[in-house]
Amino acid sequence: MIWALLLGCPGQPPPPIGGRLAACWSSPNCVSSQADPSDRRHHVAPLPLSVEPAVALQRLALVLSGLPGAHDLQVQGLHLRITCDTPSGLYTDDVDALLDPAAGVIHVRSSSRIGYGDNGVNRARIERLREAWDQR
Repeated sequence: MIWALLLGCPGQPPPPIGGRLAACWSSPNCVSSQADPSDRRHHVAPLPLSVEPAVALQRLALVLSGLPGAHDLQVQGLHLRITCDTPSGLYTDDVDALLDPAAGVIHVRSSSRIGYGDNGVNRARIERLREAWDQR
């Protein structure tokens, strides 16, 4: 527990509650489409949901599994989570996607489990996810 406090992150985020992904903490190694849009450090745009949720879940599972270092895909309802190891293999990050059919979007979140900074790795991962999603 003391290491989590010293390193600045709480570890693996909890599952979504009430249609909301876990909020980003204050450190810059987390991005989320549900962060306040004025929070330029943490906010990213959601993905468009332009197909039926069942089809989107299948496509999203494929796209997430194709991310570098991705493993351990979990699907629960409209929520997908995958673990990604950084290229160095020293760090583990979590990527969450939550379909919101009513809003026509897929909310996304990528966060480091430990540390403070990430040199933009989580933001770049979401942008790579966005490119792959748009190509499908």
